[in-house]
Amino acid sequence: MMKKIVLVLFALFALAGSNLSAQTNPNRTWKTKVSDALGLMPAPNEAEYDRLMSDLVSTGAEGVDMLVSMFDDTNNVPVSYALSGWSAFVSGPDREQARKEFVDGIIRGLKKSNNAEIKAFYIRLLQQCGKKESVDVLAGLIGDQRLGGPALTALVSNGTPEAETAIAQAIVAGTGDKNALAQAAGDAGIDNEGVETALIAWVGNDKSADKSIYYALSKIGTAASLPVLSAAAANANYDGDATDATDAYICLIEKVKKDAQEKVATGEAGKLLKKAAAAGSEHARIAATGILLSLQKTPVAYAMKAMKDPSRAYRNNVLRFAAPYADDAFYTELGATLGKLKDNEAKTDIVNYLGNQGAKTALPAILPYPKEAEAK
Repeated sequence: MMKKIVLVLFALFALAGSNLSAQTNPNRTWKTKVSDALGLMPAPNEAEYDRLMSDLVSTGAEGVDMLVSMFDDTNNVPVSYALSGWSAFVSGPDREQARKEFVDGIIRGLKKSNNAEIKAFYIRLLQQCGKKESVDVLAGLIGDQRLGGPALTALVSNGTPEAETAIAQAIVAGTGDKNALAQAAGDAGIDNEGVETALIAWVGNDKSADKSIYYALSKIGTAASLPVLSAAAANANYDGDATDATDAYICLIEKVKKDAQEKVATGEAGKLLKKAAAAGSEHARIAATGILLSLQKTPVAYAMKAMKDPSRAYRNNVLRFAAPYADDAFYTELGATLGKLKDNEAKTDIVNYLGNQGAKTALPAILPYPKEAEAK
């Protein structure tokens, strides 16, 4: 009995060894390599994945075309694993030639397929590994109702100047879904005068697209977009709404400031501060104050004025905004306000702030307050 068991085990090891030998035989044809890889998908570990991918990559264009020809259903799990793995593998460093061969094969498959689900799968592969060579085929799909969104997402991920140009041209021409186009413009940060003009013209035409348009203008807009977002924020009563107009307006003011248009930004933030205060919008009031404080010649002096504000959240945010500009003189002056304030919460917050900042110059002013708190 023992002898039989030994013979069976020997036969199993011999069979496993012959299979491994067959899979690593350097004389295998490219068809055999593809077939072997499919039979072992998905790979059980990273080392096996690397081996299988190296085998597939060695088959070149023929291997890609073979897999694409077999991929007649998105439920074809081994083939989808092989193509997804191949895409990820060639996206790594020092595999540029292999990446180009793979991308060219996927483009051929994308052009031949009549199945929308399969085409969407190929687009996702191009999103991962495509560069400028995939821009034309993706741009040609922007107007497709089913595939336009995925194509734009792939172009945004592409990140090449050619991809940005394709998105910009589609926006200016009005080709495709306006919601997806605006989202793509914002995500890709396409700084193009024609794009901004087109987006502004779209506002209000399709309410479902307004949120994406406001988002895009907040990312790529200039001072020309400020009236549009200001009006949208006013419609939202400077609060949160479905379009996120107020946040978009705030972001655009910040962008205008960073674009060295400080005078424009100061004026716009000042208007926002007054209107947000009148509307009772704490969030917008705080954001506007943060922008204004950063634009002051003496930011800490501006911050001192806020210490008498009744809103605790407002005061604490102003102190946070002032932190990058704070110095010993500011800490000393802030400590001196403790004796003038009647609001105990305000005193507590200032003491905590000075402590967190390590403001040694304010110690004489701070030291009585822990004792005062203990006495109470």
